[in-house]
Amino acid sequence: MSKRSLLSNQSNAAIAIGGNQMRHERWKLRGGLQNLLRREDGQDLVEYVLLAALISTAIITVMRAVATQLIALVNHIVATLATVLSSIL
Repeated sequence: MSKRSLLSNQSNAAIAIGGNQMRHERWKLRGGLQNLLRREDGQDLVEYVLLAALISTAIITVMRAVATQLIALVNHIVATLATVLSSIL
């Protein structure tokens, strides 16, 4: 057997072994992804995050409405006091 054919046979063997390893790694990755999709641990966390986002959005909306009304009330009080003070002085 010549050196060239010996090297070629070794290369083909290395490629076959590498191909098997790649196939094995692919199956491990696929199994890991399937396991991850089956697990329900992270779903609770996502639900809590979505609930917290919904609650915080509602709080921000209510606080903006209250702030607008509070500003209007303070402006009305200031205008009333200005009117009263101007009539006294």
